[in-house]
Amino acid sequence: MCHTGSGSGRLLLVTRRLPGKRFAGLWEWPGGRVENGESPAEATLRELTEETGLRAHPAAVELLCRHRDAGPPSIEFHVHLVAFTHAEPPRAIQCAQALWLPPDQALDREFPPTNTWINRQIRAWIAG
Repeated sequence: MCHTGSGSGRLLLVTRRLPGKRFAGLWEWPGGRVENGESPAEATLRELTEETGLRAHPAAVELLCRHRDAGPPSIEFHVHLVAFTHAEPPRAIQCAQALWLPPDQALDREFPPTNTWINRQIRAWIAG
């Protein structure tokens, strides 16, 4: 999950799933599978760039939580916070849309069911 700013000025980056994909049209946090030889944090940065064109420094990545979803298929999520000092405009490269939004607008979008627990953790972090 990518964010910029702090307090009431914070923005979160959400992406919309492509047509023809599982959960097409629903919203999600940028991310994807870890490739051989990659750490979850490295995969986060790679997927962020592949999906939105945004680049972040490895020092900007922090693990928020891990979550195993029973599926099917069973998936382990490593949810990383990626901090940006300012919100560069994202591009929709491997997604239908990519938007920086205030937290309430981002979290009120329709996400796949696998995101319910993760979104609660994000809400707790924002309230933090």
